[in-house]
Amino acid sequence: MLILMYPDGSQSFESRFGYPASKEVIEKGSGWVEEFYCSACDGKSEIADVDEKLCNVCGSSNLVDLSQSEGKPCPRCGSGIVVRKPSLLSI
Repeated sequence: MLILMYPDGSQSFESRFGYPASKEVIEKGSGWVEEFYCSACDGKSEIADVDEKLCNVCGSSNLVDLSQSEGKPCPRCGSGIVVRKPSLLSI
């Protein structure tokens, strides 16, 4: 079982992301997880960098990497611009 460490404790990969860690995640242990927007179902998915890029909600591959979308048109409406909201952990 892969355990992820957070400032307020730890939890299993599956309980955090809703799907079991792939063999690649367990072996590489990179820990990089990105948030993706699905244009097929309007859902958001957090997917490990080495996992196949499929929506956790509907299984579609029509995903937009939100970490690479800052300053670009909104993938949902096309008229807004994506801005990054700073997290409490940002330096």
